[in-house]
Amino acid sequence: MKAEVWPTEVRGTWTAVTRFLSIGLYIPAIYFAGSLPINSYFLFNGAVWLVGLLAAGAWLLWGRETGQGVSIEMASGTTD
Repeated sequence: MKAEVWPTEVRGTWTAVTRFLSIGLYIPAIYFAGSLPINSYFLFNGAVWLVGLLAAGAWLLWGRETGQGVSIEMASGTTD
């Protein structure tokens, strides 16, 4: 959905930044989690899932969906 709502001028840059951050943070998380004892590993994994759950909840409350009667121009902020 992000490709629809980001303004065209910065769409490629923002897509690259978000992918770099998500993949870039995943790699150290794997190495960090691999050295944890099993109990700590489950706590770390639960924390990662909690962050995802909170992000999904935030999108549910404040995110803009273009399929709910909002034009693509309005969703991306390109209209006056």
